[in-house]
Amino acid sequence: ILELTQAAARRIMTDFLIGFEGSASDSETTTLNFLSGSNGLNIGRVEIEHASGLCLTSGAKLRLFRLDEVQRQNVHDTLLEMARLSYREFTKKKKKSGDEDDDYGFEQLKLFSEWLDTREGEPFTAVVDGANVAYFGFPELHYNQVERVVNKLKEMGENPLVVIPKKYTYRNFMLSSTGYSQTLDDRNFRVIESLDADGILYKVPPRCLDDYFWMLASVSNQTVARDTEDLRVAPENTEGRLPGLRPMLITNDQMRDHKLDLLEPREFRRWRSCHIVSYDITPFEKNEWEDKRIVELSPADFFSREIQGNLHGNGKTTVWHFPVSEWEEPGARFCIWIDDVESDNH
Repeated sequence: ILELTQAAARRIMTDFLIGFEGSASDSETTTLNFLSGSNGLNIGRVEIEHASGLCLTSGAKLRLFRLDEVQRQNVHDTLLEMARLSYREFTKKKKKSGDEDDDYGFEQLKLFSEWLDTREGEPFTAVVDGANVAYFGFPELHYNQVERVVNKLKEMGENPLVVIPKKYTYRNFMLSSTGYSQTLDDRNFRVIESLDADGILYKVPPRCLDDYFWMLASVSNQTVARDTEDLRVAPENTEGRLPGLRPMLITNDQMRDHKLDLLEPREFRRWRSCHIVSYDITPFEKNEWEDKRIVELSPADFFSREIQGNLHGNGKTTVWHFPVSEWEEPGARFCIWIDDVESDNH
């Protein structure tokens, strides 16, 4: 169990109130507002400070759970298998079985994994979902936006890799969003050429889902390039870099693809919490290339959206925090702890 439903939180609150206070009113359990009882019970909805993971009610500090090595490898291997199944599904729908081996999607993603693991040079510390950024705010691709995100990452001391479907790197291509064709002007096309010349563009082969490529890049060991270096960035760093694990993944993709159900829920949640960095790009009035457009990056989570127990701010009691599926606010948690009333009275 990774989180509670609101109905489950109400049942738990009702049972605790009856057990500790002798009764529970509908008004108390319906709103789930925080209550501190006379018998040591503390229960209800609380808020967690985003940047610190600190519970503003209990003083407990929530933790960020990372994938361990076994979980990381499992995510990696599951993505390979998902690529295999996705390609087979694609060829079945398009009636193209026999055009290529049924394992083509798997083999292409495996080649990408091996390239990341064996390439020399500086390790990639940021992976950009190129199509997501280029489409941001538009029904067609705008590579000006990819260039801005890449430049922003470089200014912050990151080494970015842009992952994008190969078809979008030609002058003319069909748009997945509308079914219409798009022809790149010279300036947009030069962005593609520049990224390619700099060695920071990976073109996902036709009929392969690019999602699996940028997801896999975020869990790649990059063995040769990293050379055992720990790529994590500390919160108190003075370089202006976003704190957290590397590579971070720049995307606004909501990850609602049903195929992601193949990933173990806890592993998927931990991967997403630790690696996803969302972005925003200010709109333009007349010229999309105008300098005043700003890229803003929102750091990955500072604490995990999982049930967890942590030490109270008083250093004595364990406080439990539960995510609730219906609560959209990222810092909202259902919280329980029980004070040692007898000890406090002596």
